[in-house]
Amino acid sequence: MNRASARSENSHLGPSPAVQTTGLSPAIAAVLEHLSAQAEPVTIGALSAMTGLHGNTVREHLEGLIAAGCAAKERAPSQGRGRPAWLYFATDTAAAAGADEYAGLASALAAHIHRTSDSPRLDGIAAGVDWGRQLAADFDGDEPSNHGRSNHEPSNHEPSNHERTTNTARNQTIALLEDLGFAPAVVADFATNSEPEASAGAGANTVTGDADAAVGGAGDAEDSIRVRLTRCPLLSAAHQYPDIVCGVHLGLVRGALDVFGDRDSDSELEPFAEPGACRLHLQPRKESQ
Repeated sequence: MNRASARSENSHLGPSPAVQTTGLSPAIAAVLEHLSAQAEPVTIGALSAMTGLHGNTVREHLEGLIAAGCAAKERAPSQGRGRPAWLYFATDTAAAAGADEYAGLASALAAHIHRTSDSPRLDGIAAGVDWGRQLAADFDGDEPSNHGRSNHEPSNHEPSNHERTTNTARNQTIALLEDLGFAPAVVADFATNSEPEASAGAGANTVTGDADAAVGGAGDAEDSIRVRLTRCPLLSAAHQYPDIVCGVHLGLVRGALDVFGDRDSDSELEPFAEPGACRLHLQPRKESQ
C-alpha cells in the first residue's frame, strides 16, 4: 500500500491504530511518534524542532527507523538549483509492528465476554475500571504534552482546591492515555447546557455506564472538556466488539480518574465519532432531580 492510499483510509470514522514503540529507545520512539502524527512527509529540520533533538541525532534515528521498515523517505519536489531535501514519513509497519499478538489476545477476551455475559458492555466497563485503577496506581508520568491540552484563554477565576484536584486528575488521566498510545488531544471546552456536536456517522453509539444515556453538555465551561482519541491500541478488536472494547476503554478512564482524585466527573465515550478519532467527554456529574 502506498502512502496516498494509507492517507485516504484515514478518512474513515474513528482513530488510527496506535503506534507500536516497544523495543525502541525513548528518543527514537519520540521521533516515530511525531513522524506518525504528520499528515504529510516532513524534513529533518521540522522533526528536530518538534522533538528538541539535534538534526544529526534525528537523522541517525530516522535511518534506524528506515532500516526497521518503520519509516521511509522521498525527495521533495525540485524548486530550482540544488538537490531537493529528503522528506520522511512513517510506514504501515510503524502501526502494525508488534501489535498482532496483543490485538489477538484482546479479541479473544472480548469474544469470551460476548459469549458468556448477559451485559457485555457493562462487564467491559467494570473490567476497564479495575484496569484503570491498577494502571493509575502504578503510573508515574508527567502531565500531557501540548497536543494533549486545550488552548482556551486563561480566565481570572481562582480555582478552588476541588477544581485543582479535578484538573490535576484529568491531566494525569490524559497523560496516562498518551502513554498507552491513544494520542489524546483536548480540542475544546464546551459551555453549560451546550448541545453535543452531531456525530459524523449515523447511528454512532455513546458508551456510558447506562446503555440508554446520550452525550450532552453539562456544567461550567471551565469544568467540561472534550478529548479526541486519535489512535487506538486495540482498533481491530474495537471494530469487532465495539461495546466491549470501547467499554473497557471508558472504564479505564473512570478508574484512573478515581485513583487520581476526581470522583465527581461523568465520563462518556463516543466510539468512532468522527474521521480520525473517538470522542471522550469529561464533565461534572449531573445532579439527580
